[in-house]
Amino acid sequence: MKNFLLHVFIFMALTGSVVNAQTAYNMGGNATGTISNACGGTFYDSGGPTGNYQAGESDSVTFCAPAGQYISFNFTSFSTEQFFDEFYIYNGPNSSYQLIGNYDGTSTPPTIYSTLGGCLTFVFFSDASSTGDPGWAANITCSTTPPPPPAPGAACSTANPFCTSQSYTFPNSTSDPNGMGPINCLGSTPNPIWYFMQIGTAGTVVIHIVQDGAGGPTDSLDVDFNCFGPFTDMTTGCAAINANTAPSADCSYSANATEYCTITNAIVGQYYALLLTNFSNMPGTISFNSTNASTGATNCNIINCGVTAANTGAYCVGGTISLNATTTNTTATTYAWAGPGGYTATGQNVTIPNATLAMSGTYSVTGTTGGTVTCVETTTVIVATSATPTVTSATICAGSTGTLTATPAAASYTWNTGATTATMTASPTTTTVYSVTGAIGTCTAAATGTLTVVTYTSTATPTVSPTTICAGSTGTLTATGAATSYTWSTGATTPTMTDNPAITTSYTVTGSVGTCTAAATTTITVVANPTITVSTGSICNGNSATLTATSTTPGTTYTWSPATGLNNPNTATVVANPSVTTTYTINGTAGTCTATPVTTTVAVVAAATPTLTSNMPCATQTLNLTCTPTYTNYAWSGPGGFTSAVQNPTKSPILNSGTYTLVATDANGCVNTATVNAVVIPSPFVTGSASAACLNNPISLAATPTTYTNYVWLCPNGSTLTGPNPQILSAALTDAGVYHIVVTDNNGCIGAGTVTVTVFTPPTITVNDTTVCLLTPGTLIASSTNAGTTYNWNPQGDLNNNTGNPVVVTPSSLTTIIYTVTGQDANGCVNKAFATVAVNPPPTVSILPVLAQGCTPQCVTYTPNITNANDYSWSFGNGQTSILASPTACFSIAGTYAVKLTLTDANHIQAR
Repeated sequence: MKNFLLHVFIFMALTGSVVNAQTAYNMGGNATGTISNACGGTFYDSGGPTGNYQAGESDSVTFCAPAGQYISFNFTSFSTEQFFDEFYIYNGPNSSYQLIGNYDGTSTPPTIYSTLGGCLTFVFFSDASSTGDPGWAANITCSTTPPPPPAPGAACSTANPFCTSQSYTFPNSTSDPNGMGPINCLGSTPNPIWYFMQIGTAGTVVIHIVQDGAGGPTDSLDVDFNCFGPFTDMTTGCAAINANTAPSADCSYSANATEYCTITNAIVGQYYALLLTNFSNMPGTISFNSTNASTGATNCNIINCGVTAANTGAYCVGGTISLNATTTNTTATTYAWAGPGGYTATGQNVTIPNATLAMSGTYSVTGTTGGTVTCVETTTVIVATSATPTVTSATICAGSTGTLTATPAAASYTWNTGATTATMTASPTTTTVYSVTGAIGTCTAAATGTLTVVTYTSTATPTVSPTTICAGSTGTLTATGAATSYTWSTGATTPTMTDNPAITTSYTVTGSVGTCTAAATTTITVVANPTITVSTGSICNGNSATLTATSTTPGTTYTWSPATGLNNPNTATVVANPSVTTTYTINGTAGTCTATPVTTTVAVVAAATPTLTSNMPCATQTLNLTCTPTYTNYAWSGPGGFTSAVQNPTKSPILNSGTYTLVATDANGCVNTATVNAVVIPSPFVTGSASAACLNNPISLAATPTTYTNYVWLCPNGSTLTGPNPQILSAALTDAGVYHIVVTDNNGCIGAGTVTVTVFTPPTITVNDTTVCLLTPGTLIASSTNAGTTYNWNPQGDLNNNTGNPVVVTPSSLTTIIYTVTGQDANGCVNKAFATVAVNPPPTVSILPVLAQGCTPQCVTYTPNITNANDYSWSFGNGQTSILASPTACFSIAGTYAVKLTLTDANHIQAR
């Protein structure tokens, strides 16, 4: 089987709440005694909303609901000292009623509800050494709506009642995957939850059980069950279940998500316990209810029990336990009690004398009327004890501090000194008896302990000789005084001892007489033998080296030998300038401690001459200078203020040849000088020339000289040309600009020059067309966009000139002539235009009358045979003229007159 049980909580919305003034109730402060109608507000520990509770508290308070309402406490925070500071909640007006639960640590209580019009009692204990934790906060609410049904219990003893007239749906449990192990048909019982029922109507009871996963009805989870019973009461039933001797009415360990529990032949008054498990350990919900197949039913009065069980405890061992039953919504005629150790009794109120610790536990009372069970209720009895404490006594020397400890642990202790902890310290001058009282609740017991004072003083004064020794030497220590025995920190037990410590060491000697002791300390100072280290060096002939000896011991004095070449043989630092390689021995002394001699050698060496080389760069390139072998210091100098301190310097750009000098110092301080002559190849010189060009004409480029190995022309349009004399066949405007000539000689050196190329735009030539009469002159006028343009006309015939502007054309025939005018601007750029000369024939004119004769004065009206003329000019030969189309002329002097007419027709052609 693969099921897992869930811990179930059923919640319902509460309506009809009654909320009064939002009062803060502080335990032990304004929250003491009995508080009625305490609807609204917040219930805190003694520290209130911002503080912590105190050590040694023992407080209780009862809150009662108004008539017809339920009071509830919703805890929003909870924190007490775990295992030591306990918070108890009772379902009634005092702590003798049913214990709902006790809480400590951070296990927050669930929402707590009273019975209708009932009370809730809260009791809090903190021990004397409590850390004073934040405590709790709970919102108080009153409501006319009953509280939600109880959640299933996690054990048989906490099982909640089940009514067949109700359907139950609640979250499953995943908190206890191990459960209680195999039982009856169940191979395992993971995540158990418990309900119990009492038969109210005889017959068969069928319970439908379904478990769904988090995804709802389509997400089925395996549910298993075992229905135990029948029992006469639940106290007896749970005991049998825990002992694995209980009868089983029905059981299933299948893999189904839907199960049916069937109780056959159920008898009125019998009890059954229902265990549900969740094998898969997956979250979800469990639902169960009685089906229509049921002929029997449960007693639903056990859910809203009208009987209340209570007791007057807690009790001390030896006291009398008082059990009390009361009824609210029923009138029981008989009462039957059951409790721990097989206890049974009848009667509404019963007592049990001579209480023992074994009598602590849950007591149930069954109230019946007319032989019908109406209700079962429980109350929890607490029997406490404060065992007589045992106090350890001690003996101390005068001036010392003694400790007394009371055991076993009680909730609180009170010593006659005022101390309130299990352990108490004191420093009496004489032997003193101390008493302590231990309490758990109201139960107390007392005991005494004694600190016995022994008056004794011991001295142990040590001396050491010598007080300072060199490493490896031995010192002697001696203890004096009135002690009967001595113990050294080295383990020695004689008054005098020797030791040869490697480092400065402190020694403690303890002198004893009886149990009383006295101690003293002395020190042997160890001076380490000096360890000498010395520098070494090499020098050039005539130079000197500084040598330094150092020691691990301050104040060391030194002696150097031989003294040859030394400025002072008796100092830590000497200047040595021997003429030949010499080895020196150094001795060191610190007080009486001597160092092992060390030696150092000063080598006299000859200077090495550096070898210098350079490359042969082109001008503007990089000069590379090299030196071999390697030295420790370099000082280069050269033309133009050049300096460098590296072994192989560079100079870029280099322009001119010159001599470079290096002063090199080797590792021995030897100095030598060398030079190198650096040759710089001049950059090749190049000039360029180019012809100016008109647009679309060729551009000729030329470099001088033409003897270099490579020529590259960088054109202004981004292109490149090669060779000393390249040509651009058809000039574009983008070809105008500066051309850079880059040449490379046979040394690989690069030179550059420039030439500017101009590209001219040719002129735009325009010329007029004209129409003239035969043999009549006309004018041709040309124009240019460029200044300084000269013109040439072709063909020359009928023109007054073939050059210049304008020109006159006088057609000699009626043929249309096309003239080409060629314009050349000041830059020599040429363009052409074309002019058309149309030739019209002259009009044919006659005058009427052709001949007129008569006597003077004679007046004649003349009319030309042309009607579309524009301009008329008449001359009558007698000095008269007219511009009319048909004028009249009068002649007063006899003679012959020639009449002339000059006119212009519609084509602007003149005729006579």
